[in-house]
Amino acid sequence: MIISHINILKWLFKRVPKDQCEVHLEYNKFDVQKIINPDIHSWQYQRGPQYGFENMKAYIRDRDNYTCQICKKHVGNIQNEVHHIIPRSKGGSNRPDNLILLCQDCHAKVHAGKVSCTSNLIHNKFRDAGVLNSCMKWMFDNFSKKVSLVKTFGYITKTVRLNSNGKISKTHAHDAMIITLCNEDGPERKFKEYTSYDHHITINFKQYRRHIRSWTQRLEDRKYYLIDDLKFKKCVAHNRRRATAQNKKYPSLEEYLEKCSNVQLIAKSGGRIMKQSEKNMNFRRGDIIKCPKGIATVQYYELRHKEIITAQFGRIKERVCTKILNNAGMCIV
Repeated sequence: MIISHINILKWLFKRVPKDQCEVHLEYNKFDVQKIINPDIHSWQYQRGPQYGFENMKAYIRDRDNYTCQICKKHVGNIQNEVHHIIPRSKGGSNRPDNLILLCQDCHAKVHAGKVSCTSNLIHNKFRDAGVLNSCMKWMFDNFSKKVSLVKTFGYITKTVRLNSNGKISKTHAHDAMIITLCNEDGPERKFKEYTSYDHHITINFKQYRRHIRSWTQRLEDRKYYLIDDLKFKKCVAHNRRRATAQNKKYPSLEEYLEKCSNVQLIAKSGGRIMKQSEKNMNFRRGDIIKCPKGIATVQYYELRHKEIITAQFGRIKERVCTKILNNAGMCIV
């Protein structure tokens, strides 16, 4: 997050002299406990809902009364699972409002996609607030050493917007405009004293990863083929046992043998298909290119077809493209 802000400032200072710039920063600190419970008292900060429990799972089991939240079966004396409603891979947290108690059977069905898992709890995402709390002071202290920096606050932005009699709606662009005209005491001058021009130019930024974090492109299933008298191979099953993300068109080996037991099959091993190193690629996601249609940002590079996929112009042949800038993390799209 901090590196992204630094890159934006560097991009700005290449176009506008630093001594002619004044950066306005909305300085916010979020009290997550206060957001969850507005009536919280000072002594309750040290005694949250998990107070007295040895760990998170013990609290979830007690909260759900040792009952599976799908089939309502009591699981106090049998194996049970504490399940993430929103998976960690999709941004889910380890907070109690994202955890639920399930029996082993229901837990397996949820991961197989046979049943859905919901909850009456309100799911709050405070990851962004936590990141902001941890880096806001560092940003203000370090940016103020390099550029003229003015501090303002979120309540000032909200007050100015609400006092506009509905003329200023809640958007990122409008909030940015208000922030540029305010300091920590409020609006620097009356808005009427400013002259503004709308050039209808919108610059959108998007962050692209500069390195491949996972070298696995895809996992291929183990496949079983049936050979007829004409030596023709036909795929009839995938994997020994049904996998979670297995193609529903094909049964597993166990399921196939239940119907056709006296057959001979040939197995082809599955495995991991690895991605090619980015060092050998001419273009990467986030690169800025120039093509006959204009300037665009690379969203994906298809090495096999020698094509570049962009948000602005769709698919473009590699041979007609020229790279202007390498991926710098935060890119203009």
